[in-house]
Amino acid sequence: MDHIHSDAIIAIAAASNSKELTQKIFGDTIGWLPWKKPGYELGLWLEDFCLRNPDAKGVVLESHGLFCWDDDAETCYATTLNTINRAIAWFEEQTADIPALAGEKHPTLSAAERHRVATALMPAIRGMISGDSHKVDHFDDQDAVLQFVGAQDMPRLAALGPSCPDHFLRTKIRPLVVDFDPANPDIDATIAGLTEMVGAYRADYTAYYERCKHDNSPTIRDPNAVVYLVPGVGMITSAKEKATAQISGEF
Repeated sequence: MDHIHSDAIIAIAAASNSKELTQKIFGDTIGWLPWKKPGYELGLWLEDFCLRNPDAKGVVLESHGLFCWDDDAETCYATTLNTINRAIAWFEEQTADIPALAGEKHPTLSAAERHRVATALMPAIRGMISGDSHKVDHFDDQDAVLQFVGAQDMPRLAALGPSCPDHFLRTKIRPLVVDFDPANPDIDATIAGLTEMVGAYRADYTAYYERCKHDNSPTIRDPNAVVYLVPGVGMITSAKEKATAQISGEF
């Protein structure tokens, strides 16, 4: 059995018409279950689904991800990849004539300039968020990241945060969008404004925790952002260890 949260699957699972999309894209091969907090009861739901749908090869969990299964690990893996690729192909077909993320808003800086900006921002950010524990950064400027941070829709989508609740553990509820204009790069001004942005993020996260906590909730985690999006430059992620920072970016 495989369990994944790939982007194309999450786009289906988190949609308002998730059930209908699942049926349209996969037919009866992949089923659908409504949102249920992970745990024993969800396991019982999955068992019941398998018993009622013996020919199904997987199930989309609303606002969560995908389970796939088969008789052996290799076949199951192939089923999982095929399911993800079918979802990707469907979305590519549906959006073929639509500019991704509403089109570009900010130009992408050259690789050398991106690294220069990141090199200046990373120690400044670390200094602001390392009061309780030291942080290590990871920088990512791959094409997909650059497309997102430079897009018209980036601020709106970034404010929504991850679509999958599992990702919150790695990324917090949303990234911090750094106020940086790659068309008129002013690193000193950006760093000067970071103090206010970082403080506002901490206050917002603390307020979120206070609104949502229960009597048995764990103590509030580090309220600083984990993910920092820099238009035209890329994505910076911060954590206690390098590997954790990198994994947070991958999420």
